Amino acid sequence: MESIDLFLKLMEKIISFLKERKHNKKQLFDNFVDPLFQDLDGLIEDYFLLFRKAHKLLNEPSINDTLGPLAEIQKHREQLWHVRRRCETFAEAVTAEIDDERYIKFASQIVRLFQAPDYANRDGRTMSKSSAVVGFLQSMDRGKISKHEAQDKLKHIELEVQDSWVAICTSYANLKIYALS
Repeated sequence: MESIDLFLKLMEKIISFLKERKHNKKQLFDNFVDPLFQDLDGLIEDYFLLFRKAHKLLNEPSINDTLGPLAEIQKHREQLWHVRRRCETFAEAVTAEIDDERYIKFASQIVRLFQAPDYANRDGRTMSKSSAVVGFLQSMDRGKISKHEAQDKLKHIELEVQDSWVAICTSYANLKIYALS
């Protein structure tokens, strides 16, 4: 509970800072864009670790015991949640508080990195990409989709993450140049 309170206080400080210092682009970049990008860099590594685990499971010649590997992938996905949520919250704060298309584009790309628009949960909300991976692996385990279909879905999500990451890196570089100009 303490960590949630600390996180909320940090978000309040960030929003306050954004309101007060909108026009100092170097300080904005150094204090918010760069740290967010560093968080994302580690998160991307974790996403690709999740994909490698899923590929390993799907490339087994015969998948008799999926319960153990699926539980491991689910646990890994849950470990990513807090970093993903922190990045999403920050991106939402940037979008709400900074009236500059460059920053809004960067923040929107971050939110898109996590969303799997082709997948929705039971209440119709868009799932995160990591939830989608776990979901179609579970569907395969239950016999609802084939191993081949699961491999195709995994490859599709992996390519989306790669494309999103390239867009975020490009936007980050553009913001860095903008901050230094």
